[in-house]
Amino acid sequence: MKIGIIGTGTAGILSIAFVLAYAPEPIEVYSIHNPKKPILGIGESTSTQIPGVLYDSIGFTLLENANELDATTKLGVKFSNWREQEFYSHIMPVCYGMHFDNHSIKEFTFKKFRELFKNFKEIHGDVTSIESEETKAYVTVNGERHSFDYVIDCGGYPDDYSDYNLDKPISLNSCLVHDTKPEKYNYTQHVATPNGWMFGIPLQSRKSFGYLYNDTITTKGDAIDNFKTYCNDIDIDKLREFKFKSYSANSFFDGRVLKNGNRALFYEPLEALMGYFYERVLATFFDYVFVNKNIDLTNNVIKNFSDDIERAICFVYQGGSIYDTPFWNHAKKISKDRLNNDLMWQLQINDIKMNKKENYRTMRNCGVGVLPVKSWVDFDDNLKYNMF
Repeated sequence: MKIGIIGTGTAGILSIAFVLAYAPEPIEVYSIHNPKKPILGIGESTSTQIPGVLYDSIGFTLLENANELDATTKLGVKFSNWREQEFYSHIMPVCYGMHFDNHSIKEFTFKKFRELFKNFKEIHGDVTSIESEETKAYVTVNGERHSFDYVIDCGGYPDDYSDYNLDKPISLNSCLVHDTKPEKYNYTQHVATPNGWMFGIPLQSRKSFGYLYNDTITTKGDAIDNFKTYCNDIDIDKLREFKFKSYSANSFFDGRVLKNGNRALFYEPLEALMGYFYERVLATFFDYVFVNKNIDLTNNVIKNFSDDIERAICFVYQGGSIYDTPFWNHAKKISKDRLNNDLMWQLQINDIKMNKKENYRTMRNCGVGVLPVKSWVDFDDNLKYNMF
């Protein structure tokens, strides 16, 4: 069997590592990418899935390899200004996440892939077409057509969104990024601001701040002015700006080509849930290839994972923050509307309540949607919802 994996961002690398680590039969794995293509470089925060898959595939550990990725340990997320009192969203023991420099991860992982796996191969160049037929998928790279049994497309943001669902309950669309001197702590910062929220990611060499806002509510100038109140050493000339849409694919898999990464879904980075999604997409794909061969089931399962992430984001947003501003009034309304009209969310609430009542001491080992029951209950207490 041959699988082609397009792209070398985080999702592409995770896809390569997943197939190499967990395939139950020998598979030729081809990484298809242009080595000269620049990487969208910011500090990245992960959930537990990415370090876990990297450990299983190439033996990556923070004890031995942290310096090669400029990486630090992530034990949770610190929420500030969401309520009067700060609180933590903990990664449940005995797992951990990490913060890393996504400029470094490709060089490190590819060196290991080449050393450890004879079935790992590379095709360099620009992808000009992806074709899906009944028994094969074809990828044209620099004019040459290559044949695969399956293709995992992690080629980044779609060129157009005609085959995507633009997500209305997600309230952010812009980010300003700035790096400062490093600080030592083992959590990601989520600081609510009048215009949205700001992440802080501690790497060994620097700290990356990202100021997230909605440019239909807040001007870029106002966002920069407010950003300066949290980071007074901002150099405007070094400030990077990213615009984004929130979306999910109408179809994730057609029987030969699987969308993953930003080609499949992009939501804002609250709680760094994308690693969870990427890994779940790959596990569901393996179920298709080696177990059920049901395309509709595969798409429905992946769609449920994307909906679970949206529910979790809206759950946090529905109560707002300490700020009474146009942004937070908008975010609260659309989040409440989303959850109030979702039957699955009502079922998940009942599931959390049942587990809280019956299995209090084991809640960290029992998941509902994207989070362990213990995390839902902690959020509920800290955000003062009293839902569970």
